Amino acid sequence: MSTEGTPRQSVLLALKDPRTLEGAWNGMLQIWNDLHNPYSLRYDQLIADGHAALASGCLAAMALELQIDEVGACGERARIRIDGHMYGAAPRASCVHEVIHEILLPELAKNFDFEVVG
Repeated sequence: MSTEGTPRQSVLLALKDPRTLEGAWNGMLQIWNDLHNPYSLRYDQLIADGHAALASGCLAAMALELQIDEVGACGERARIRIDGHMYGAAPRASCVHEVIHEILLPELAKNFDFEVVG
């Protein structure tokens, strides 16, 4: 079931190396914080990549929740669930999908090896 275009989306990441769980978690928080901070170096890079304009209208009404799934639920892999949702008016129905799939996951993939499993 595709959730593109919905105001809520849940994505499950399976890290290929469970020892990177803390780093991936902190990496997601840093990316999220940088998206909200126009003075960060990553924000400048996101502007250069065209992502800041994509996300700018979406971020004001979007919440992101992270959750570590039960240890061992995915064999030897660590899993992080990302739940994004709109809590106010969004400029586009696809905001949550765009922020997660076009910004957050590609930025995270620069430093961590994972699969999207759900």
